[in-house]
Amino acid sequence: MLYRISRMNPMKTPTLDSPPADCKQIRLQDNRLLAYAEYGDPQGKPVVLFHGTPGSRLFHHPDESVALSLGARIIVPDRPGFGLSDFKARRTLMEWPDDVLQLADALNMDRFAVAGMSGGGPYVIACALRIPHRLTRAALISSMAPLSAPAAMEGMAWRNRLLFNLSRNSQMFARLSWWIMSAAFRQNPQRFFRFEAGLSSQSERQLMSRPDIESRLIRDYAEAFRTGIDGVAWETILLAHPWDLRLEDIAIETHLWHGEQDARAPVAMGRYLASAIPNCRATFLPAEGHDVFYHHWREILSVLTPPEVSKDTVTETQKKPRRRVTRRASGSDPEAASGPAEPRQPRRQSKPRSERPARTRKQLTAVGSTDGSGS
Repeated sequence: MLYRISRMNPMKTPTLDSPPADCKQIRLQDNRLLAYAEYGDPQGKPVVLFHGTPGSRLFHHPDESVALSLGARIIVPDRPGFGLSDFKARRTLMEWPDDVLQLADALNMDRFAVAGMSGGGPYVIACALRIPHRLTRAALISSMAPLSAPAAMEGMAWRNRLLFNLSRNSQMFARLSWWIMSAAFRQNPQRFFRFEAGLSSQSERQLMSRPDIESRLIRDYAEAFRTGIDGVAWETILLAHPWDLRLEDIAIETHLWHGEQDARAPVAMGRYLASAIPNCRATFLPAEGHDVFYHHWREILSVLTPPEVSKDTVTETQKKPRRRVTRRASGSDPEAASGPAEPRQPRRQSKPRSERPARTRKQLTAVGSTDGSGS
């Protein structure tokens, strides 16, 4: 059972500048405002990117030339209660695709790809289930999985584990936890992120030590709490409780990237998603943590924006579900690292009937998949 978030005395975090001119909003059918930002090629292939928890429309890769070179149009919406999107009381995961459809229609996007980072991953799953006819591809990046998954919280940073356990038991504890973290962030953002780095993998610590990355993370975090803690508190409760969706019903092709040293969404979560989603192509990075997005964005975006995506994508994947898992060595070539898929077994040849004259037969050999992608 989910608890109702109280709207009393919302806590506000550090004062931000006025919303940038490139911040856009649409009015949804229920009169809520949905905010979003765009990056990359305005005329490119659309990819709707879902930020983490907490996060905002400011979340995007620091190297915008990647999206430009691949001809990708990146749209990042604020979820309800984050940034400049209005809060929606007692929303569910499966209601998010309705907001996404209204945004897509407002932007004249018939079909588009979706990708989700960390806490944004469950919303990719919701879209794959509710609106597969509008999607071209789906990507899960360091994604959360249901906490009921086997060993889901093993190896998780103690702070995150405590937060989810508290959120599972009481909305008051969830709200109080985020109030404390928001207060610590407001007091000293740099010190707060040094603390966050201490809970992270080695690769994350190196990334977060970069001034440009730290400043981006600080601004994104502050924007997430622009109007208070309601949005992130309710989302934590949603993710801590059983999800109102079935992974085995996903029919479209889904790609997954996950670091094996991830302390925020442990690798057991990624392995569970890869095994439960029928048509999932998973890549696991042994030496990486929760920072996969920053190191593999070009590869991810290449998969999401192929030269052409057939309109029959959903139909074909429903007919031929397949699962592929790759464990890639750190720093290896994505194309070379994937290797061939498991070979098909040779077809058994029937013995020639005795009354037929002997004839030369072509030898059948096992062949691997011609798909050389590393995803």
